[in-house]
Amino acid sequence: TAAASSLARVAEPLDAAARTTSYDSVADLTDEVPTVLATHPGIAFIFKPKGWSVNVNRDTAAGLGDDDAAEDSQESQAAPKLTAWLQAELAPRFPICGDHTVQHGVVHRLDLDTSGPMLCATSYQGYLIALLLFASRKVTKEYVCLCKGWLSNKVRFFEAPLLYGEYQTLSSQGRHTLRPELEGEGAHGLRQAKTEVLTVGHFTDPAGAPVSLVEVRLHTGRRHQIRAHLRYEGHPLIGDGIYGNGAEPWCDSLFLHSYHLGLTTGFPPLSPCHVFVPLPANLRMVLSCLKAMNAASHEMQKDW
Repeated sequence: TAAASSLARVAEPLDAAARTTSYDSVADLTDEVPTVLATHPGIAFIFKPKGWSVNVNRDTAAGLGDDDAAEDSQESQAAPKLTAWLQAELAPRFPICGDHTVQHGVVHRLDLDTSGPMLCATSYQGYLIALLLFASRKVTKEYVCLCKGWLSNKVRFFEAPLLYGEYQTLSSQGRHTLRPELEGEGAHGLRQAKTEVLTVGHFTDPAGAPVSLVEVRLHTGRRHQIRAHLRYEGHPLIGDGIYGNGAEPWCDSLFLHSYHLGLTTGFPPLSPCHVFVPLPANLRMVLSCLKAMNAASHEMQKDW
């Protein structure tokens, strides 16, 4: 509480100098361009489609927690930038969205090929408090993914440590290896990582191979955490060109979608709030071509 109050006082004069206006959320979701899902005092929830980059600059990313300041690949560098969209669409109403020194209000990342909601600040107070909430893990982040094989319904947590700010490195057995220069507990060493498995459904793909639809909750925010943890367990994600075999004839992109993002607690001006985002159209089509192996999996398929 004391830290939040101090941050709010620091940001108050910045917000006083920045005149903001209201913004009406867009109800219709498109899979092609970002969309404002909802606005609350100090923040906005933005839908990021797959193929849009959230490339946060390490040099000016003071305060971003976990691996959120990790640099992206050359492919990501060439992709459309969420920060450019924020500059064009929201900066006229919320000046922080045009301020590159605070990442245009961006407080976390989603991988290039992952779709889902993102939280962006619309005031300087909102930005600093949101950073505090992400750093103290007062945020709910839930995803749905499709992986190869039938993941056990008894699995509840994946806790293999992951590299900080790096693409994860695998041995031929799918286990973690480290390049010599990354050995140890330094800035680029292994860090704690925890993924909670919420629900598992078993299916077969159009070729008859086993696949699993998995809902997970992140308790840490390591780079490629879900993709690496499932790969370590022998269940790489469908469409994953880094940790799996890439596109399938029936699925031409990574099947990984963030469907729930929320603040579990709040400090003024932020209050607890959540958004839920349905699967994009391309992933719904993939899901519709799968055959459920049992009644529970069929219900899970219908729910999505």
